[in-house]
Amino acid sequence: MNRIILGLLIISFVIIGTKCGKPPPNDYGGTIVSIKFGTDWDLTHDTLLNKGTSFGYGITKVYYEIKFEDRSLKGGVVKKKWQLPFESVCFIPKDSKRICGEFHYFDLRIMDSGTYQVKVFYWEAGEFKEYPYAESVNTQFTIE
Repeated sequence: MNRIILGLLIISFVIIGTKCGKPPPNDYGGTIVSIKFGTDWDLTHDTLLNKGTSFGYGITKVYYEIKFEDRSLKGGVVKKKWQLPFESVCFIPKDSKRICGEFHYFDLRIMDSGTYQVKVFYWEAGEFKEYPYAESVNTQFTIE
């Protein structure tokens, strides 16, 4: 009887060890399918307004919307790193397909003319890794 119990115990440790020893699946391995920019946000309909990739000088904020491919995400940390010395980290809720926000200087001064680019990263195995982008995704906007 003791041998049977010992045998079952060893088998259960092997099964548990095999399951626990494998890294979790990469839930962030998806692709970013859309990045849109705009100069206004409709709070009622939760949508981006005045969309474009080129905006006139004098604006203080550019809103963005980043959409992920249609797959189930477990939720986690996402970092957005701008070409300039800006970056921000946010949490993407479970099963969310998009993140939205606004890009601006901390003091809301007028944004400088030039090209602004965003890169989006996910957290995996102790480091940030860049998401792949669909071929049609535009990651930048300009202020003229």
